[in-house]
Amino acid sequence: MQYKDKETKEIFDFLMSKFNIDKNQLVNFWDADNCAFGISNVDKTILIYISTFQKEVDDYYLEIEYQNEESQIFENINRLNLVKILQPILSS
Repeated sequence: MQYKDKETKEIFDFLMSKFNIDKNQLVNFWDADNCAFGISNVDKTILIYISTFQKEVDDYYLEIEYQNEESQIFENINRLNLVKILQPILSS
């Protein structure tokens, strides 16, 4: 995370703390992309991609990829809505 932009680091740290995310849930840091990271649910059946690329403060792109379902994409969501969407996925 050392090369990620400030907003990306902030939301990453916030989510790690809020949902008590284990390091094993980190999927990819996309090293070449300093505005994105990936995490999974505990059983690794759902991939969560979060990006701050070309976003204002407290504005995020969220993509949720399920194994056997169509992905969900959320453009321009704020932190509160991000938490509401991720709560059922990361709290199980």
